[in-house]
Amino acid sequence: MHYVNWQELCLPRYQGGLGFRDLAAWRGPLRARIAWMALHDVDSLLYKAVKAKYGLDFQHVSMSARRSSTWQVIHEGVVALETILRWRIGDGRDIRLLQKCWILDRKFERWPTFVNVEEVEEASVSQLLDGDMGWNTELVERCFGQVMAQRILAINNGLAEGNDLPELSQSCIGSSLAAAVYRSKLGEYHYPFCWLSKQKLHPRENFHWWRLLRNALPTNLWLARRGLASDESCLWGCNVEESVDHCANRCRNLREIFGIPDKWGISLPVTSSLGELLFVLGSLADTIPSLGQVYCYSVYQVRRARNDLKHTGACRPLSIIVVTVLSLLLRSYRTLIQKQWSTHQPSRLYHHKHWDAFQADVLAATTIREVVKDWMLELDGIIIEGDCANTIKWLQNLHDRKFGGHYNFEGPDLSFLLEFKQVLFQYSHRDSNRSANFCANLALTNNFVLYDINAVDFPPSLLPLLREDSTSV
Repeated sequence: MHYVNWQELCLPRYQGGLGFRDLAAWRGPLRARIAWMALHDVDSLLYKAVKAKYGLDFQHVSMSARRSSTWQVIHEGVVALETILRWRIGDGRDIRLLQKCWILDRKFERWPTFVNVEEVEEASVSQLLDGDMGWNTELVERCFGQVMAQRILAINNGLAEGNDLPELSQSCIGSSLAAAVYRSKLGEYHYPFCWLSKQKLHPRENFHWWRLLRNALPTNLWLARRGLASDESCLWGCNVEESVDHCANRCRNLREIFGIPDKWGISLPVTSSLGELLFVLGSLADTIPSLGQVYCYSVYQVRRARNDLKHTGACRPLSIIVVTVLSLLLRSYRTLIQKQWSTHQPSRLYHHKHWDAFQADVLAATTIREVVKDWMLELDGIIIEGDCANTIKWLQNLHDRKFGGHYNFEGPDLSFLLEFKQVLFQYSHRDSNRSANFCANLALTNNFVLYDINAVDFPPSLLPLLREDSTSV
């Protein structure tokens, strides 16, 4: 029986799938690696031969059987690569105004703005340049309006570089080029149950809840509707239909298990519907994940006992399930997260905008330059924390020539870090430092400096977060 269709199984885990590769969609991203080498290495013989025979506009050249197999592989790779490709302007002849990405990270076809389509529909970027290879300000403002024209005029076209050159609109640190193309090909999808990954469940428990959220559990009601069972009622004698809602929320044995921790003063969520339950579990994943873990674990154990009763006729005593649940509950409450907060030195935050999260984090590291004082250089060292593991790994290997993550990355100048005696880059999960997250949200509106917790303008709502981060979560 097919419980879930293949398209949903092939979605990434962060989109609610199981992460299987769709081989038909995976072929193009694999060939994108070859296309990138052919386009980027302008001194290679392959680049010169392909450009002389077909040009660089692969997407608008017809595909026919007379084309060479090499060209067909590169053509399919370029089509897949278009989703994360951006063009650096040289002479502008190879860049179509509407069909190619040359400003920020998207094409004008996908840009929510007003454009004079009649004038630029089949035009190239070169038509916006004057005789000195600078922007024709009057023409740009007439075609794109005042707001968009400001962004276009801010682009420094590379006249000295000659031809237009392709570059990646997003960094591929932490993943291969093929994986980045494959993710962009899948597109963006909001999975409403992302909180499940935050619970850190055992793989068996996680897979059980994944099936439950997909309505892919063979409950008696599910089987009866397909003519595979004659009785729709719950096996525990609840005298109601055994649905997904009943198994996850309303079963009598499940409610009995929840009553045991309640005697200890630990209340597990009790809701009236599956929709309300999922909302509560999503909230617990961000606030008290241990309670969510206990709830999910209890549902899984009751389901296991139910399957033993149905298929073997034997059932584990309810007391065994209660003991295992209580042991998990006690184990989860032993975890303490301790943080240190320095109050005698100023804390300064700056606001950076970028469409690439990795490059935004690297830019954030450069703001240390703004607060460096002479006495800081005499310290034993500094510690830079971040919640992006890929960025921290990239910074840790900043001066390692053998590290491949720095290949073809044009980032900000971080050479000032060499002035310190020692610099440590440390990864810190964002859930473990809510005070830093609070300050980051304040920085979205403006830059600010916090010199002392006793200052008049110190945010009062930040103090409780400091206390919680310094004790336990």
